[in-house]
Amino acid sequence: MAAGSGIVPIMSMLRWVADIDARVEVKLLLSFRTPADIIYRQELELLAGRHENIDLKVTITGDAPDWRGHSGRIDAALLAETVPDLPQWQVFLCGPESFMESVTATLKAQGAAEQNIHVEHFIDQSQQPDPRFALEKIRNNQGRHRVLFARSGLTVRCDESINLLDLAQAHGITIDSDCRTGSCGQCMVRCLKGRIDMSAQAEIGPKDKQAGWIYSCCATAKSDVVLDL
Repeated sequence: MAAGSGIVPIMSMLRWVADIDARVEVKLLLSFRTPADIIYRQELELLAGRHENIDLKVTITGDAPDWRGHSGRIDAALLAETVPDLPQWQVFLCGPESFMESVTATLKAQGAAEQNIHVEHFIDQSQQPDPRFALEKIRNNQGRHRVLFARSGLTVRCDESINLLDLAQAHGITIDSDCRTGSCGQCMVRCLKGRIDMSAQAEIGPKDKQAGWIYSCCATAKSDVVLDL
């Protein structure tokens, strides 16, 4: 189970299951804001189509009038529909903290044993930005690079010292994030155009980089860029 970029570690497990043709049954329950936010959508659909033991279910929490799948947050009803024999399953969970807390409570209420719920946390309070940090300095930065948030229609300026996660959040653009050290992948977004510099601490795979994904906490603009946000 995953929400947003919490799919990253779950995807690593899923690829392993598929690569070795593991004889295990997998129920993959994912939550995203909109269909456009579905990370790895084509690969997920391909894996589910090729492997009978992988059952994929996606629910959309935002406004998506053309979406024909499940809508709303992962709740007791959706869990019961997906895994009616939940107490027999091992559950692997990753996503924003609020999502994981809510889903964990629902899992336990549905009969899942605590020892069967495996949650991946990436929180280091020392890495969280000081709320007193000068956000105005980021907002008023007049660096030479323009960053366009494509879906929001907002264009801002920045220099090469500001990471794209801080830049987005300073301008009211929401990106899920936890560790801020390049480990968890929660802040993964797609760069549609332009040159990005990512520090070596970003633990992002070559396949994701080739597809244009970046860890925004470790990424800075090296030219004008367009982000899928």
